[in-house]
Amino acid sequence: NEARLRTLFDSTPDALWMKETDGTYIECNAQACALLGVARQEIIGRKDGVLRDSHLARVIDEVSASAKRTGRLQCSEDSTTTPAGSHRELELTKVPIRAANGELAGMLGIARDITERKRIENELRIAAVAFESQDGILVTDETLAIQRINFALSSITGYSAEQVIGQPLHLLHSEAQEPAFYASMWDTIAREDFWSGDLWSKKKNGELFLGHLTISAVRDPEGIIRHYVATLHDRTEEILARNQIQQLTHFDPLTELPNRGRFEERLAEVLEASGSRQRACGVVMLIGLDDFAVINSVHGHKVGDQVLQQAAQRLQRLATQWDMLARFTGDEFAALTYSPEGDATAVARSAASLANILRDALQAPYTLENAAPVRCTSSIGVTLLTEHRRPIDTV
Repeated sequence: NEARLRTLFDSTPDALWMKETDGTYIECNAQACALLGVARQEIIGRKDGVLRDSHLARVIDEVSASAKRTGRLQCSEDSTTTPAGSHRELELTKVPIRAANGELAGMLGIARDITERKRIENELRIAAVAFESQDGILVTDETLAIQRINFALSSITGYSAEQVIGQPLHLLHSEAQEPAFYASMWDTIAREDFWSGDLWSKKKNGELFLGHLTISAVRDPEGIIRHYVATLHDRTEEILARNQIQQLTHFDPLTELPNRGRFEERLAEVLEASGSRQRACGVVMLIGLDDFAVINSVHGHKVGDQVLQQAAQRLQRLATQWDMLARFTGDEFAALTYSPEGDATAVARSAASLANILRDALQAPYTLENAAPVRCTSSIGVTLLTEHRRPIDTV
């Protein structure tokens, strides 16, 4: 009956209205009045021009005209601002109403509020973009079975999604981390729902890599953990770059020995330490290649570089017990040894003996690529460090 139809018409959450073929409203429900901001008595018997939102009225009229023209259901999406000032996204549907003879008798209009759906869709789009970030991302269930990974994680680990989905998270664990490390990590997650730190992980090919891992627990409304979300940043290139900078800062690239700066840092540490010890002593040895400038001039820098490299190798083989061997200047090397409880006489005697051995080794012929062997004599100066807190420039 009519009362039951009216109840159904008014109880639907969608805005509903009916119009004559000329666009005159003949019926609408409370939701339509609220959406349009016009009382029912101001809508019935009038056309779209009386509506508060002229843009929405124009859109409704356009959809109606399209439905009339095609004789088929028409759908579109648009937005409006409610009388309360809130922005709403709408899905508009117009359905032609036909008389018993098939003639068009009117139009049924439906406006569905899809604001929340649009918000969720937008958040999903943002989440999808964020998921495919440069960092590896994976999602597990509450049992730590992997459910999803992004392309970045595949690139980092070498595993495809098909190879890891359903597998336990410890597939990526490495033996480089002790079981106690993982136990501590999961203990923290159990207490705080979060953990972040560096750890060694394993790629598909067995190669280890250092990564920064962040794990967050995802709980449902009842507080039960349903998922874990992990992000993994591969720090391999960062560590390599840092090591390279460290190498360039403190080491000579030709001989791979510590450079003068690093040597003087170590010497300063030794002098500082010796200041508080009465019996501390050490030795600084400066080793110069006498004929190096001539070799460079006659044979060229490539030959000179080979001589320096071979000289460094000879010194390293013979001065293994010394604290540091460095390339001091272009054709000079420096060596340092230190003993907190040493006999100065014995230390000096040992240094003099080593100096003779080094001099003999350095004057042996240098075998060169694409050139005849050359010889290079050396001069060696030795300084005994027995004066406490001696300035480094006087050494």
